[in-house]
Order: sequence, then structure tokens, then C-alpha cells
Amino acid sequence: MGQFKIKTDKIQEMISKSVKGAGNNKILPITCRIEIDFKDNTLTLRTTDRVNYLEISTNGIEGENFNLVVDIDKLAKLIMKTTTEYMQFVYENGIFTVIGNGKYNIEIPNDESYEDFPKVEFDPEKAITPTYRIPTKILQSILTYNKVCVSKSLEIPSLTCYYMDSNRVVSSNVNNACENKQAFNFTTPCLLEQELLDLIDVIDEAEVAITYYDGAICIKELSNNVVIYGNCIISGIEEFPITSFDQFFNSPMSNSCEIDTSTLLSMMDRIMIFTDITENANALMTFNKTSLTISNDSHATETIKYADVGEHSEFSCKINIKFLYDHINARYEDKLRIYYGDDTAIRIEGAGIKQVMCLFNEVEE
Repeated sequence: MGQFKIKTDKIQEMISKSVKGAGNNKILPITCRIEIDFKDNTLTLRTTDRVNYLEISTNGIEGENFNLVVDIDKLAKLIMKTTTEYMQFVYENGIFTVIGNGKYNIEIPNDESYEDFPKVEFDPEKAITPTYRIPTKILQSILTYNKVCVSKSLEIPSLTCYYMDSNRVVSSNVNNACENKQAFNFTTPCLLEQELLDLIDVIDEAEVAITYYDGAICIKELSNNVVIYGNCIISGIEEFPITSFDQFFNSPMSNSCEIDTSTLLSMMDRIMIFTDITENANALMTFNKTSLTISNDSHATETIKYADVGEHSEFSCKINIKFLYDHINARYEDKLRIYYGDDTAIRIEGAGIKQVMCLFNEVEE
């Protein structure tokens, strides 16, 4: 017999993280399942989408070793709805029982779709770079700033990924791009997929360890309580048009102004009441001598003062106001500097983050 007893709030915390690693693709049954591995007083929960793998662990639990794979949906719902202080998990004679508010038998898949959970090996000798540490908040900034720009279209497949190198992460959906310039220390430029980076949300510790393997990357807490393993695209990275984006990130725009972030967001929020954001969400931006005006045809017009004026000349352009709002809403800075004057794009800068937005249509005189 195998069994262990654990505090309910602890297993709830673990299962709420584990479900984020499950792909839930009915065509691939393993992505709808979870491996429960209890060995030598350590409990490990494993989930996958068949490309990325997530391990959530805790130690110091008394019990007897066992390992099994079950469907995650029903188990997760039961754990999250349990109100007792402790839960017990028992595996005996081929029957898996969960004891909490009551006693529940969880079915173990035994049809032809059953397969052992994939084992991911972390062999240091197979690493192509040394393991290094990075603050978790730097990784999480990718989701804060870059995610809004990742392409959802497969027209250019590489744009559905994040471009990463030693000191920056770049993402783009063709019309918009974001350069997040921080000390990422990714020693080998690569592309990482959205599904992998979404798992960063489950990390609680202040620092993580990162190791590159051939075609893969491992990100884990220093305690090993969270381990993320997934695709790392090195061969084919040249398909990401980084050189083209660099022209926009580094182009000299002599005109600029500083704007209060919350004031700008409030203005756009009101303008968007009169904008059909499912269709053409273009609005006219006019950079005046001391103020910025945004208007939506003849339905809404509003002007706000600059917090600070740099080198400037008057300039008008059309931009997708919903995209602009999403970009700025992802930022935490109190004030942002907007560079303008280029006929193709404007650039928003602050705290090491550059966001480039393409302009639409010529402005009628």
C-alpha cells in the first residue's frame, strides 16, 4: 500500500499550479492527466502539454511510496473544494482513494490510451551552457511587457515566440513590437514559446536557475519545488526578423514628450467609449506644442498637458487606440516618454522598455 497525508491548503496550492501545465488536449490523453509521485517523503506532481513539462514538489511528508497517473480535472476539482484541514491519498490494490470531507475513489485510466508519464532527464553533462541564476522578477517582466506584443497569427510562425538574448527580450505582432532590455543573461540567443513562459506565473521564489540543453531549456526554483522544462528554439532563430525591429528600436526620433501614464490611460478609456474596437480602432493623435490631443472622427476629442516637453514640433498620426491602450496599461511607470515624428511609427520608452507602434494611413491635410 502507498499513502501520504498532507495539509489541505498545501495540496491546494500545489494542484492550482499543476493544472497550468496540463495541455488538456483530448487527442493527447496524457495532457489531461497528472502524475502523482510520492517517494522518500517528497511529493511531486507532474503535468505536460507534450511540449513543456511542469513539476511541483514539496518534501517533509510522512507516508509510503507510490506512483500513479490519473485524470487531472476531477482530482483538481475535488482538492480545491475540500474544507478539511488535512487530506489523505491512498493507493492500494489498484484503487486510488482520496480522503477529505468524505472518501472518494478516483478512477485510474486503464484503457489503451494509458501511457506512463514522460520522464524528463536533467543531465548536467548534456547542458550546452552552465547553469546561472536570474531574479524571478526579471523573467516575470516578460509577461508584463512583452506578452501584449506576441503574434497570435501563424503567418510568420517565429513571431508567436519571444526572441531572447543576453540583455533583452523582443516580441512583435508585426504592427507592434516590444524590446525589454534587462540583464536576462541568456548566453545563447533563442526563441521561447508563449506556453512555456506562461508557466513562470507559478514561481514563488525570488530567484531561479536556468540551464540550456540541446533544443530545450530548464527553469527551476533553487529549492527545486518548481521545475519548468520546455522547447528552446536555436536552429531557425534567423527566421525572427530582429534586424528589422532594431531599426525601429534605435531609430533617431528628435521629437519627444513626457506624459503622465494614468492621465493618458484615463483619456483613452473615455475615447474608446466612442470607438468600435472590434473593427477599425484607429484614432488621430496630435502632438501639439504643450499638449497631446486624441480624437475619434467627430465623436470624441480630448486634450491633456505634457508632464515635460523635449525637443518637439507639431505632428499628427493615426494609430490603433486599443493597441496603444494595451501597451501603456501593461506598464507600471508613473510617466512615459513618447518619441514621434517618424511617418511609420511612434516609440514609447521608460524603465528599459521600448514599445514601437506602427502608424496607420496618412493624415489628411
